[in-house]
Amino acid sequence: MEQLHIEKEKMFNLMESIGFSDSLIKKNRIIIDRYIDYLNDHSYQLSLESANLFSENYYTLFPTSRKSEYCVKKSRQAVYKFLRYVETGEINSRWIPKPIGLSGVHSKQFNLFIEDERSKVKQLTLRERIHVVTEFNEYLNSNNVLVITSEDIINYFLSFAKNNTHPHAFYHRSTIIKKLLKFLYINKFLSEDLSGDVPYAKYQRPKELPSSYTNEEISIILNSIDRNSKVGKRDYAMISLAVYLGLRAGDIVNLEFSNIDWENNLIKLTMSKTSKEIILPLLPEVGNALLDYIKNSRRKCDLKHVFVSANGAYSKIKSSTLYYRIKYYINLSKIDIKNRKCGPHALRHSLATRMLKQGQPLPIISETLGHSDTQITTIYTSIDYDSLKHCALDVLPIKSNAYISGGEYDS
Repeated sequence: MEQLHIEKEKMFNLMESIGFSDSLIKKNRIIIDRYIDYLNDHSYQLSLESANLFSENYYTLFPTSRKSEYCVKKSRQAVYKFLRYVETGEINSRWIPKPIGLSGVHSKQFNLFIEDERSKVKQLTLRERIHVVTEFNEYLNSNNVLVITSEDIINYFLSFAKNNTHPHAFYHRSTIIKKLLKFLYINKFLSEDLSGDVPYAKYQRPKELPSSYTNEEISIILNSIDRNSKVGKRDYAMISLAVYLGLRAGDIVNLEFSNIDWENNLIKLTMSKTSKEIILPLLPEVGNALLDYIKNSRRKCDLKHVFVSANGAYSKIKSSTLYYRIKYYINLSKIDIKNRKCGPHALRHSLATRMLKQGQPLPIISETLGHSDTQITTIYTSIDYDSLKHCALDVLPIKSNAYISGGEYDS
């Protein structure tokens, strides 16, 4: 247990260095000291199982005036933080271990499928697949299915459709289950390929006209930000990236110092959604806002991300925080939103609309927004049909006998 106490002290030293409050460190120290003693008294190892046992019995072991639910929650947060630190050397207050937790005769091969997907897809996609595979596994277990058949697949989707009528949910599950069954067949867990027995599901996302704001409204929103406050300087810089460069929320909060080329007045980054590399001009409005924030507002810390929390432990800003800050300033500006959306994507679309009205060709707008296909950009610009006409490319005249001669342009 001596090594655990050494790790504990290292963790608290790190917490202190990155800005955790003394009171939180003190509370965490009490809980983790008790956890280490608990491990010693019961001859347990440091693990997720022992951490959960300790947390579930915390109120019984150390009764206080607090509610039992509160004690369980706080003790679990502290020991999970300790587990995370011992494993990775990192501090993450919000980290919660989420084991796959599959059981039954199909759990081994299903877990192998998830591990195979882990290296292929992004974290959000992986979580969705784990959720669907877990539900499918639970259905098979509850119906005592030992060998998966076509009938089991049909019955599963019939059961799902009884309580879920949304076409996207059905389509989403059919796609994942089809991948799972194909994996099981390729790896010889199934004697035949049952992926073709998954019910056919077609879904086309309904097209919605994106929200946008006029130049005047954008000016009012920006002017509503208090640029004399530290939080205001940060928010103005973040929102400027959405207004003037059209960056997505994920790319703004993930912006690193290495992405900014001050010498050549450029921003170079790989977009988080599309993995496409883009280079954008560091416009004076954006550059000045960034400099004002970095020099006069940003807390001094070693984080590589440009935008960090204004209070508490040092951490990069979340996309949800950016969304709520933009919504706050739009409400503060008292603009009549008229059922329009209030997030960063609306500001991104507003840039596309402005560029379209200025007569910029669709390929230029598409490149600025980082789209992989110009066709995607037409969705953003569908509101302004009059300006869209001016973006059409000239078509060269064709000779009258082109179809006979093989198709030649007039020179």
